[in-house]
Amino acid sequence: MATLKINGVTQDTTDPTGQTFVVRFNRTLTHNEREALPTILSMRFAETEVTGADSVTIRRAHAAFFTEPELRKKLKALIAEAVSLAKQHLSLQHKAEGQASVTRRMAEGPRSPPRRFQASRLRAQCESMKLPVTVDPRYHDAVLFDLDGAVTDTASVHDAAWKTMFDKFLAHRPASAQENHCPFSSDDYRRFVDGKPRYDGVADFLASRGIELPRGEPSDRGDDTVCGLGNRKQELLLQLVADGVPASEPTVALVRKLRAAGVGTAIYSSSRNCERVLKAAGLADLFSVRVDGVVADELGLPGKPDPAVLYEAARRVGARAERSVVVEDAEAGVAAGRSGGFALVIGVDRTGHGADLLRHGADVVVGDLDEVAVATGDKRMSAIANALQSYGRVIGLVGVRRLMVALDYDGTLSPIVSDPGAARLVDGAAEALKHLAEQCPVAILSGRDLADIRDRVGVPGIWYAGSHGFELVGPDGQYQQNDAAAAAVPVLQRAAAELTEALAHIAGVRVEHKRFAVAVHYRQVAPQRIGEVVASAHRIGQREKLRVTSGRKVVELRPDIDWDKGTTLAWIRDQIDGQGNLLPCTSATT
Repeated sequence: MATLKINGVTQDTTDPTGQTFVVRFNRTLTHNEREALPTILSMRFAETEVTGADSVTIRRAHAAFFTEPELRKKLKALIAEAVSLAKQHLSLQHKAEGQASVTRRMAEGPRSPPRRFQASRLRAQCESMKLPVTVDPRYHDAVLFDLDGAVTDTASVHDAAWKTMFDKFLAHRPASAQENHCPFSSDDYRRFVDGKPRYDGVADFLASRGIELPRGEPSDRGDDTVCGLGNRKQELLLQLVADGVPASEPTVALVRKLRAAGVGTAIYSSSRNCERVLKAAGLADLFSVRVDGVVADELGLPGKPDPAVLYEAARRVGARAERSVVVEDAEAGVAAGRSGGFALVIGVDRTGHGADLLRHGADVVVGDLDEVAVATGDKRMSAIANALQSYGRVIGLVGVRRLMVALDYDGTLSPIVSDPGAARLVDGAAEALKHLAEQCPVAILSGRDLADIRDRVGVPGIWYAGSHGFELVGPDGQYQQNDAAAAAVPVLQRAAAELTEALAHIAGVRVEHKRFAVAVHYRQVAPQRIGEVVASAHRIGQREKLRVTSGRKVVELRPDIDWDKGTTLAWIRDQIDGQGNLLPCTSATT
């Protein structure tokens, strides 16, 4: 039989999210392949099903898996794994319950395989196939890039200059039992000097070796002051960059994608050489906003790990920290991004120190920035056609497809208020929902607890999904919950208690403990304290292995499971009509 290969991928244009793809193969699938492929691919994507003799449909998938060469290669490897298991006559019976339930079943192992099968091997394969980190213009207004290591390959040049200077200095120091004169290492570079202002880096490294020198003056030369050593390193660096500096092509490509999507970009650096290095790399015009060591000195801004330089970069690009992304390769830099309360801190690991970046505050670590995607295709509510003004088109669609109405609560059925507990249905909403439910299926999907949203709406005969879909109840009263999410309930309880205590001293903050989430509201927090609130939520969420998401003046901790309102809506739709004849009509705040 011919080797199973991807023959083509087409996008399902009927899916308004643009996240449904049909994968066609070069031959008819065998019975065992028809079982194995959905099982394995559903562990990576929210929903996969066989939809033809030679095809599968993958929903809620990122387009990068079918366009980016490296990710497409991983997809092919996963398909090959499925074929291998099918050849072993592995029968994996399961009902589509979402990625979380499938993962749980696979962890338990197949029920009666003819051969011994290690589920860990399959799970390891799927874990290696990570979705790209995504910058989403709906939640991110700007991305701030560190110069060295993220935009240009000057980190290695800095490392070499530091090593040359420090090794010569240490070799000429008189022997002392109180001082360590071992050669300067790459670990020393990451821990003590990378990302910091030059003189601070000198002082921190010397302190680590038990060496004390006076700070001196910026005009010093020689090796008897901190400033003198820093100036010598600067001379060596300029010699090394004189012949040019290599730019990171994936970074340049990402910056251009961000610009096209309307996301602001800025470059920052502790170095006073930022402008010179950008010119040497041929990137002088790539960034319109630059905050470097020269600007920091003029404004009196402290260096990393203090987030002051990052704050200034965000301010100049017109964004708030809680809606900005930081891209860093240095431990001090990711620490600055985290303590500053930025929405997302991306660590770039090209030298094998990803664990250190995570430990110092990175939300996620990538090998290079071609692993970062930019969400496109979504429109702001103001840019979407008004349904009343498009009545003729709507009637035409309803004439051939059955309508289903899905609604959010906060901001849709209820106005946004400073105290979530005070939110009430707008006048006439209950009667309108009752009348609507008599005409077509209606679903209310909310981040609130299920019991809370049912009490606030109080309309019988409709679907209610609470906690972003981790629990729901149908019109017949049948309750459903995501079992994998339920396992995280004690962890969320612990995180809520710790956040309540950690943030008690900040006026205006409100920690809302829901069964499947912890929401930290900062709508009434003073602007200068928001960073501390966001940073605390990220720090605790990362430690507890919870997913951290952002919303309107809120940061939320949830179970780290690929399940959300969109996935829930698709599940409800399939329960009502599995033939795809329903036309979902949704309304929500953005």
